[in-house]
Amino acid sequence: MHNKILSGLLLAGLLLLGACGGTTNIGNNPGPSTQDNINPVIGSISGLLDGDTVSGTVPIAASATDNKGVVSFTLRINGEQVVSNNGGTMSYNWITTGGANGSYSLVFSAADEAGNTTTRTYGITVNNGGGAGATGTVTGSVLAPNGVDPISQALIYLFDSGQPGNQGTSDESEPDGSFSLGGIPVGTQTFVLRKGIFEETFTFNVQEGSNVLPSGLTTLDAADAGEMLVVTGQYDVIENVLAKLGLGQVDASGNLIPGTEIFQLVDGAGKLDDATYDDFDELFIDSTGYTSYRTIFLNCGNDFEAEFFADADAANNLRDWVEAGGRLYCTDWSYDFAEQLWPDMVSFENTAGSGDGLGSTPGLANEAQLGASQGEVQADIEDAFLLSWLNGRGAANPDNTLDVTDWLPAWSVIHSVDPAVKVWVSGTVSFGFPSTTQERPLTISFEAGSGNVLFSSYHTEENASSALTPQDRVLQFLIFEVL
Repeated sequence: MHNKILSGLLLAGLLLLGACGGTTNIGNNPGPSTQDNINPVIGSISGLLDGDTVSGTVPIAASATDNKGVVSFTLRINGEQVVSNNGGTMSYNWITTGGANGSYSLVFSAADEAGNTTTRTYGITVNNGGGAGATGTVTGSVLAPNGVDPISQALIYLFDSGQPGNQGTSDESEPDGSFSLGGIPVGTQTFVLRKGIFEETFTFNVQEGSNVLPSGLTTLDAADAGEMLVVTGQYDVIENVLAKLGLGQVDASGNLIPGTEIFQLVDGAGKLDDATYDDFDELFIDSTGYTSYRTIFLNCGNDFEAEFFADADAANNLRDWVEAGGRLYCTDWSYDFAEQLWPDMVSFENTAGSGDGLGSTPGLANEAQLGASQGEVQADIEDAFLLSWLNGRGAANPDNTLDVTDWLPAWSVIHSVDPAVKVWVSGTVSFGFPSTTQERPLTISFEAGSGNVLFSSYHTEENASSALTPQDRVLQFLIFEVL
């Protein structure tokens, strides 16, 4: 009887507890569920301040954060959505010349999964001046990293997100480095400058009429040359020429000061400190440590050449790297890096005087080293653009020839080339046993897959000089033109 009364009282108490908002569960209590009520936070917005007056192209970058993550980040300009991202970052080039001058409302909006939303609104005034459609002409000169030597055939264009590749009005620089872009909308505009491995992006406030870009904007950045690798040799010093182009520092004699180079040096001739620089075999035979570079220079006289070509994998890897888009430049005794890998493109001289032929089988290594020692050759410049550029540098002779010196005894002689090969410089030279004198290509280049190969029978700079010699100038032109 007492147990029944107690059970009834307990049941009544539990029912009363439930009615009062308690719980009838006995055991673990999970507690109340949590709900995300925290709004995202829109952080800094670079390129704009509320109330700004802007013109031209306005680069906008913004970010937003949230405790559970941002799932939507948008930008609307006068009600039109121009950016819609899934994450918490955005970047956008607002080309204000596409619309009228006046007031604009920019609304940034960030949302999380729970639907919490934060907005920030900027009131911006667009004033491109000069009335609707006002334009200017932009001129300037493209210069090498040394800030002195002009760069020809560099591409410069107005950044325009409405055009394929974002490329608006464009021009290519002349042999003196000059260019002109007409019909550029007034206001702050973004321009892109490209030449080989070099690319610069900058903004400039275009005024109605004539505008001259300061040289600081159109000088190629030496830091871009980090994609170049130079292998030292016994008889040539390409690295000295690169340094004189602004990619390093030279001493009073014109020699590169080690450690100042803005490119990678690799020891191919036992000339560098092993504690600081890799040897050729470490990067080219034992591994493929060179594949991250765009351009490789091989000086004449590589101590590791025989070992390299004895390793079929090493040779095939270098060929594959070039044909995938790499650039290879070699001089004189390093000619086997061109012939052994692409025998169908260039045939070198042999002891029979017939050349090796343009086929799938290369000639014997080192067989083409038949050139006679000679003091100076007045070489013919075979490319009109190169000739115009050399004339502008005072490097060509009045008869449009080029003085080429530093002819090592037993230099490597080209016999013939495939029609697809570009001959830049040729000359009448002596070679063979018994000696003969004939016109032969001296500087050539050709496409190999998506890459390029360039070879020169003469040295770029066998002996150091403080000034750039005429043949240095040829390399300078080809670095930016081919490589």
